[in-house]
Amino acid sequence: MLSDDLLIHSSGDHIAVIVDHIYPSILDNMHDPSFFEHRAILKPRNVIVDEINDHVMSLIPREENAYLS
Repeated sequence: MLSDDLLIHSSGDHIAVIVDHIYPSILDNMHDPSFFEHRAILKPRNVIVDEINDHVMSLIPREENAYLS
């Protein structure tokens, strides 16, 4: 059983809650490499990882580019 202090409680968008908890103020800190040094979200399935990546990318204001290889 997991200790309660390791759990993130949520009743809404679980991915948004996890990202906000692990990367608070990501937009204010995204240009600081040390902000990401000791932070990670580990998930057992790539489908969930893709959802998390899509959510994080949706938070970052940017112009979209497509690169073909």
